[in-house]
This record gives sequence, structure tokens and C-alpha cells, in this order.
Amino acid sequence: MFITNAIRHFHFQKTQQVSTLLHSRKVHFDGIQNKVAKISFSDPNGKVGVLSLARLEAFGALLTQMEDLNIEALVINIDNLAGADLKMIQEGLDDPVLLKKIVETGHRVFYQLALLPIPTFAFIRKACLGGALELGLPCDYRVVEDDPKTILGLPEVKLGLFPCWGGTQRFPRLVGGTQALNMIMNGELVTALQARQIQLADAIFSREMIKEKGEEFIHSCLTPEGKKQVEENRRHIQRPAWPGFSEERYKTAGMLACELIYASNTLPLKRGLKLEKDTFLGMSPEEHAAAKGLVTAFLEKKPPFASNRESLS
Repeated sequence: MFITNAIRHFHFQKTQQVSTLLHSRKVHFDGIQNKVAKISFSDPNGKVGVLSLARLEAFGALLTQMEDLNIEALVINIDNLAGADLKMIQEGLDDPVLLKKIVETGHRVFYQLALLPIPTFAFIRKACLGGALELGLPCDYRVVEDDPKTILGLPEVKLGLFPCWGGTQRFPRLVGGTQALNMIMNGELVTALQARQIQLADAIFSREMIKEKGEEFIHSCLTPEGKKQVEENRRHIQRPAWPGFSEERYKTAGMLACELIYASNTLPLKRGLKLEKDTFLGMSPEEHAAAKGLVTAFLEKKPPFASNRESLS
């Protein structure tokens, strides 16, 4: 692991122990360069990854370590991450205690990320879906790789659920209420270019240029002029027409998300996040049973989800 002299008040032996633990859970502390720390979510074999409870806890522990570092920015590399571990969700739908822990852990860790006193950047490559996108939303800036395999979205309604790690609150505040409703209520996905057009992403670079141009973008955002330019760009949100539901089976979870977004539209973020958590945990046994059936069908690659899952492999 690469550690520079920029680290202050950080015990090296403790760093090694934490790093070993985090790498074992596929959360990687990639070190510090030019006072920019980097954390990566990726699978060494290039497979689509998921967010388990252990991975979330490991990420939270690593964010705590950031408080002892002399850094100016933090980069989160989200590489081919398909959201929450569906087997974990499947178990949680039968176990209210586990489901509560899943929801509260995601909220706590992502809020911890949002409260970091330094600028944070999500660099997104390939799949960034569901909980993975919710991981990128608390970051101050998002950069996407211009590649056909880069797709972003919150498709939880297709599994009878809705985003429960802050997605119903942070997403509308970022891209506008209409766009958020379109995507959340229908589970729509967007390409890297579309993400840039709707201001979900603040920058887009080719695979060949993302390292060089990405570093330039980071350091630009650390200046008052660069930060102001990004804020100005975000005012130009594309607002699409309201299409309604694309598929009837998404309607229950979609309506819950819709009502939640409207109910929290004027609330402070913290109160909105609590409302999201309470709404998700307050779903009826019938709604849980319907969601479990959709999650099980997805995991077993039964129609209509087989082709969708294969596209992420």
C-alpha cells in the first residue's frame, strides 16, 4: 500500500491492519497522491460487485480513518457495482431485525460520507446501480467514464422495492423532481452521456483520458472558480415530460417512492432521510412478500430478469 508523508497522526501498524481487513472485503484504500486519497470498490476478477453489510461497515471504518489524514480531497472509485447484496435483502425481507440493520447501516455510512469536511468525488465505471449509485450521491462531485458499459440508475422498483439508502432524498435534489420520479418509479437506466446531460454527473471522460483529465477536474474543483463553474452547470437540468409507469408490476413500490418524494420535497435532508428509512421499514407483509418474489426471480434468473442480469455479467 502506498502511504506518503502527507499522513499525519496515523499509526503505520494500525494502517496496515485496517488495510488488510478492508482489502479482504473488497474495499481498497489505494493511498494518497498529491493530498488526494483514494478508495476503490472493485472486484480483482472484474466481476460485478455488490454491497454487503460487511462491506458497508468496512467502508465506514475507512472513512473514520480519513479524519486523521492530511488530505484535501477523497476519491471513491465505483467500478462495476450492482448495488446491495440481493441475497442479503432476500433474507432481510423475512427478518425485520436484519432489514432494519441493513437500512440503518447504509444511512449511517453514507451520511458519514456526506459529512466529511473535504471535497469528495465519485469516479464511476461500468455498472453503478441501486445502492452503488446511492453511494455516489453523497459525494460532492461525480465523474463518469464514457464507455458503453457505463450505466447508472435506481432500478429497485423492478424488485418491488425503492431506494432506501438516501436515493429518494438526494437524487431529486440533484437532478430535479421530475427526472428523479421518471427514473425511480420506472427503474430506468441512463448511459454515461445521459448522466452528464441530466447533471447526475459533473464530468465525463474517455477511458484513455479519465486518469489525466480526472485529476485535472479534481484540482479544478478545489479552486473557487472551478467549484463555481460546476454549481453553474448544475442549474441547467434537462426536465423531461412525465411518462407515467412503464410496467404495472412496478406500481406499488413506485407509488411509495412517489409519495415519499412529494412528502419530503420541502423537508431538510436529515428529516427526509428519516422519512425514507421509516417508509421502507414500514412496508406491509404483503409488499415484502411481493418484493421477495421479485428478488428471488431475479437471483434465479427467471423471466423477466434473466436478460437484464446477463447484461451486467
